[in-house]
Amino acid sequence: MLDVGKRMMTRRNLIRGASAGLFGAAGAAVLAACGEAQVVERVVTQEVIKEVPVETIVTKEVVKEVPVESVVTKEVVKEVPVEKIVTQQVVQQVVKEVPVTIEKVVEVEKVVTVEVEKVIEVEKVVTVEVEKVIETEKIVERPTSVQAGQPVYGGDLRVSWGGGIAGASFNSYTQISSDQAIVNVEVGTSLIHGASWGDGPFASLETRFGDGVAKSFEEVAPEESYIFHLDERFTFHDGAPVTADDFMYTFHIVTHPDWGVGYGSRQLEQLKGFKAWAENPTDNIEDTGGVKKIDNMTIQLTTDGVQEPFWASPNPMQPMPKHIYETLDPATAFDTMALQPVGNGPFKFERYVDQQFAELSRNDAYPYGAPWVDRYIVRYGDPDALDAATEAGELDFLRTSSVEAYARLAGMPHMQAQPMRSPFASLIFLNHNIFAEKWPDVNVSLMTEAMVIGADRVSIANNIMAGTLFVDDYHFSHIRFMQDVPMDAYRPLPYNPEAAKALLEESGWNPDDTLTWLGWFAPRPQDLALMANWLDMGLKVEFERVDRAVVVEHLWETGANEMVVANLGGSQDVGDAFRRIGCDNIWPNGYNYHHTCFPEIDALYQAAFDAPNKEALKEAWIEISRYLHGRGTMIAGQLWKHSLLFLYHRRVSGPWWMNNYAIPARRPTHRVWLDPRWSGRDYVG
Repeated sequence: MLDVGKRMMTRRNLIRGASAGLFGAAGAAVLAACGEAQVVERVVTQEVIKEVPVETIVTKEVVKEVPVESVVTKEVVKEVPVEKIVTQQVVQQVVKEVPVTIEKVVEVEKVVTVEVEKVIEVEKVVTVEVEKVIETEKIVERPTSVQAGQPVYGGDLRVSWGGGIAGASFNSYTQISSDQAIVNVEVGTSLIHGASWGDGPFASLETRFGDGVAKSFEEVAPEESYIFHLDERFTFHDGAPVTADDFMYTFHIVTHPDWGVGYGSRQLEQLKGFKAWAENPTDNIEDTGGVKKIDNMTIQLTTDGVQEPFWASPNPMQPMPKHIYETLDPATAFDTMALQPVGNGPFKFERYVDQQFAELSRNDAYPYGAPWVDRYIVRYGDPDALDAATEAGELDFLRTSSVEAYARLAGMPHMQAQPMRSPFASLIFLNHNIFAEKWPDVNVSLMTEAMVIGADRVSIANNIMAGTLFVDDYHFSHIRFMQDVPMDAYRPLPYNPEAAKALLEESGWNPDDTLTWLGWFAPRPQDLALMANWLDMGLKVEFERVDRAVVVEHLWETGANEMVVANLGGSQDVGDAFRRIGCDNIWPNGYNYHHTCFPEIDALYQAAFDAPNKEALKEAWIEISRYLHGRGTMIAGQLWKHSLLFLYHRRVSGPWWMNNYAIPARRPTHRVWLDPRWSGRDYVG
């Protein structure tokens, strides 16, 4: 049986790592003047490119054919005298005056040609009086003309999660919700991603690892232990290389209690020994038995067993720069870096203006190719203002929570709708502890079931929510290997107002009493419809609204509210639900909404954690489902699953935002481009 535990809380810890699913991440050192042979490392404008015919693209091996005396390192740069800066106009003049026959394009980092008196260090090298154009490997050649259907560089991709931001912390290990995650996932690149872009309602899970810091892997023990080989091309945004030491240090500081993150007992608890180590840490994270450094570019991860599909869980596992964090005070390190993250992803963090926007810029050195757009802007603010900005053509992507705004914007000529079924469900959680104090004679499980069958969920979905809700009584329908289950794994609970009245009466609820529903938003049409349904069956419900910024304090810290509509997670790891209801998962160890403890549920989950194989695991999950949705044992009454109400400006081309909540799909954002020829170009926003 799992022990019941509760950690000491601080105000700083209150904003650490709450569930994202609930609310739904110098200049050049030397430039020298030139002799007859010039070396220029500046990006050549389109006019120059048009005047220089390029016949053949040559691979890196051709570099050997170019006369090269030496490669200039940063140390040599200091010894080269600087006389003047050659501007872009000089580059254009040289190219026009000296006829050049260009036969090959090769990629190197920096080339010094013969008979050079001065070195010019910029971003592209163009030699004259030679037969080749030499380009640095950091710069991907940009298209010289706009061609139909082809990507175009440039522009600002402006997105919004459709609201304000709560306790901004731009770090995947300390983020509170997905309004920060949409920044963090672009600043950092995880150890592993899925190999799929996520076509369709859910991304494919066929290829488990791909396109992360790890360039390859070996499966030591099926579904349990893996060796990952890191890609030596990865660097942090300050230029430092990403190594195994960064990952080892990251796992240490996000799990060790002195750093105040408490992450090891939550998302990383599926790694062998991490949860126990977090409670009794040592100086070496390898003592967990779940992680091992093999060499400077190789690490091995071992899970606790087959019960949690490690490869399909959305753990960030983004490396933190050891050379920065080891200089900071553990007690304040993550607060210090909250608004100045140094990542290794496709975009670099530039700045955050409080409650307004976060600005990121393209990382040209990103190993998988620089993003097509120049900047990535995430806007925050009042939802109505963001809807209006989208209507005016100022936003390229919006997730709106308002069906009314969604329907209106989807009908505009410059917008395209992309509703996507979410793995997160809305469930009724009644606080058994409060009921034991205020209404000790009420059978809370029967009352929960009465509220489910007393809600006209189909009518609400179709008539109020425009078909964007999916009525579903099966808690684990989003889990791939749990979709083929017997019908008795759950009970369909269709709308039946008369049966609801009888069941509410049987539960012992006094119709003169009022139940308080805690929310962090104004009551929405679907909420008001639910309250009307419940009133018809004899249950009075009133809405209590709290500010979104204090949800953690009101919901998880105190656990004193009477009712909340929340979720049981959305991960492919079914054990994700246990963090919401397990006895040992009171904040900050987990997300137990009401500090409740049901030994029977803990025992069922323990059987799943102990399952020796997938077949036994599936049977264990079915037993969990039967209990959670059974008559007299219903702990959380499922209402429906949502659609994520995504809207795109029609100028957005390439892969779109995909559902990566439940699967490790590749992030599409760095492959998005803004098409100047979009079909609604006559629209003026």
